Amino acid sequence: MSIEMRPLSGTRPLYVDEPEPFWPAGDDPDLYKLELWRLHKVGLVQGLRSVPCWKCGYLVIQSGLFLELEGRDGYHCRVVSWSDAHNAGILSQPFLRTLSDCWRVRPTYSKLAGYAYLGITCPKCGSLQGDNFVYDNYQGRGGVFSDPEDKSPLEVLPLPVFTDDWPQRFHWAFDSFSLDLEPWRIRFGKPVAIWGNAWPWSE
Repeated sequence: MSIEMRPLSGTRPLYVDEPEPFWPAGDDPDLYKLELWRLHKVGLVQGLRSVPCWKCGYLVIQSGLFLELEGRDGYHCRVVSWSDAHNAGILSQPFLRTLSDCWRVRPTYSKLAGYAYLGITCPKCGSLQGDNFVYDNYQGRGGVFSDPEDKSPLEVLPLPVFTDDWPQRFHWAFDSFSLDLEPWRIRFGKPVAIWGNAWPWSE
């Protein structure tokens, strides 16, 4: 399977039969939740550098949902936490099983949060690698996504797009546990093989 490669910057022109999207005024990052975006690419993004588990030190692969979105200021490559993607209701049961079996992404109780959520767990001790560390660099203990000093490469394993490219809101892609990724760090790999060859998204 060939992967289309193109720059992740700039803005493609609207075609003649497409309406001009409405963008709220201002540059407040919170307004990204209100803006209209076109979804171009989806995938599972993972670090090619493993990160030690906070509890036992075993090396863990950090991952998340990758979105390439086109907005008023160009393209954004986003990593969204599995918990935010799950709460958005887009992950199918076969995809959740694939995440559990292959990437150790499972619903796990968090003492700090006080509830269970879908997150990365350690293959050795089973400890939850908290969203606040993986995606938010809590206490300076972030990893491949959230540590500002980490410039290691990231791999995106493509998934089918779950909606058309009509401008729409993706507020859940700009919640607390999501980040912009630097495009130059990203390389594309083979598509994700979903358990039972099922559709990865909820209908």
